[in-house]
Amino acid sequence: MILTDGIINDLDETIAMIVHASHLPMSIIIVGVGSADFSTMEALDSDERLLRDRNGNVACRDIVQFVPFSKFGGDGTLLAKEVLAEIPKQIVGFMRMKRIRPNPQTTYIDTAAYGKHILQQALGNDGGQPIPTPAQAQAPYPGNGNALPQGQYQHPPSAGDGATYF
Repeated sequence: MILTDGIINDLDETIAMIVHASHLPMSIIIVGVGSADFSTMEALDSDERLLRDRNGNVACRDIVQFVPFSKFGGDGTLLAKEVLAEIPKQIVGFMRMKRIRPNPQTTYIDTAAYGKHILQQALGNDGGQPIPTPAQAQAPYPGNGNALPQGQYQHPPSAGDGATYF
């Protein structure tokens, strides 16, 4: 991202660099700040036709997005939306230019639905009954909901040699 408050003094060199960079996987975002004349910057944002340098080389794709900051009256959300608007198109343009195909579509597992399914199976619920909340669930052991089954979680045995083994 380039923030600028004025005009370009080396326009021909700038255009040549942009034409060269149009072959690379990059985007150039320019935000004009202040009240200067930004008509030159707008020309770099070649939405209508691709840039051509003084030697006749033509950019292979549009990689520049220029936005004047004053247009948004300090609304950062609108500025961000406008600044980033062309990026997806620029990425797709680069991928097509390089003949890079997208990866095959991946099947994703809905983990929330899958987890609910597993929980229903564990509770013996066929899905016709709602899954109980923790407050509604019955304690897994008789008696006090916090009670542990007889024989579990007792002190570890002693080996007779004075040591305790866990």
